[in-house]
Amino acid sequence: MSKKNEGLSTAVGLLGVAAAVGGLVWLFSDPPESSARQRLKQRMLAALHKAAAAIGVKAPTLTQCNRRGTNAWSDGYRIGWNPVFFEEVLARHCTDDACQESVLVGIMGHELAHHVKRHAVRTDLHPHVQELDADGLAGHILATVGVQPHHFENVIAEISQRPTASHPGAFQRVAAIRRGWQRARGWFA
Repeated sequence: MSKKNEGLSTAVGLLGVAAAVGGLVWLFSDPPESSARQRLKQRMLAALHKAAAAIGVKAPTLTQCNRRGTNAWSDGYRIGWNPVFFEEVLARHCTDDACQESVLVGIMGHELAHHVKRHAVRTDLHPHVQELDADGLAGHILATVGVQPHHFENVIAEISQRPTASHPGAFQRVAAIRRGWQRARGWFA
């Protein structure tokens, strides 16, 4: 084999090894996000910023969490979201942009309420009180940005069918959202 062909063969071999190693690296890291997932992420950020502007606060960092069973959370420093949960909820409940906006702003408003009220570090309030407080502020945020609450209420009713140690049942939660929305609209004090 000539020196030229030997060099080419070595280069092709090295490219093959690099491609194989690159493939192995991809197997052990997060796969690239789909364009649909990237659009959802942008919509989540927009919903968070809209909710924050509605109550005059700076939006915290939005962190993605892909753990099954997690939907959204606030630890007092950032707000987390699970894209799989949101994709499933939007697919089940929403066929139009108005529905998606209600659900996204509602959930981000709820988590933002936990954030600004520092629920993660408060031990003087029962978890049910914290949840109802966050639901009420989410309803207020929806009214402030001019979004109807019923799509968000439907999602909350589905995921809160039975009370748990940390979350009250659907009836209480939907009532809290509705009260927050009505108060923001000036329907009662």
